[in-house]
Amino acid sequence: LSAFRLLRVPLGLGHLLRGSGFFRIESMLASSASSFKMDPSKLNQEGSNLAAVMARLEKDESIREEILDLMELFVPGLSSIKAETARLDGSRVLTFIEEHSSRPFPSHLISDGTIHLLSLLVAILDRKNPGMTLIEEPEREIHPQVAGEMVDVFREEANNNGPIWLTTHNEMVVRKCKPGELWLVDKKEGRTQIKQAPARASDSLSMVDGWLCNVFGGGLPW
Repeated sequence: LSAFRLLRVPLGLGHLLRGSGFFRIESMLASSASSFKMDPSKLNQEGSNLAAVMARLEKDESIREEILDLMELFVPGLSSIKAETARLDGSRVLTFIEEHSSRPFPSHLISDGTIHLLSLLVAILDRKNPGMTLIEEPEREIHPQVAGEMVDVFREEANNNGPIWLTTHNEMVVRKCKPGELWLVDKKEGRTQIKQAPARASDSLSMVDGWLCNVFGGGLPW
């Protein structure tokens, strides 16, 4: 069973598909140094050029401050993120500065959840062209409460020209869905089917409880 999270109805499917971006962030790759050859213009699928993109965004004050404000909200004690350039090979490396510490921490010493969260924020806040954004399991490696709060961030950033889809099996993410935003994916007789979940399963069951109990017929969880 996969639950799809659709944020606002897209206009012009072909137009949106041409500018679409898919992300399945791998925190180990995202925390590694970015070669000077990596394209910094857009975060790639697994986030391996995160440091290069962050180096570019340091010149964009509005996006940089928005990302840092949200990171400080979700990661207690974080005060700054910098993209440093290695002298030997010109690669980019992220460093994190925390309160009550005089030394910056390189990204490979930072938690996977923090790297994953930063990558998600870059993916949605650094969108330039119209198109869909698809994110695989945004809740991975981060606290369930933060995952739920991130749904509100996704919703705020979504619009008709840039809808955001999430795939998830996470109860907290589904619980944050509003009526009309939860879609169920199931495979029957070799064919993948997608249908919209009702706002409630019954007078006694909420939408998320109906999903967990498979009242909507969206497929078994195993």
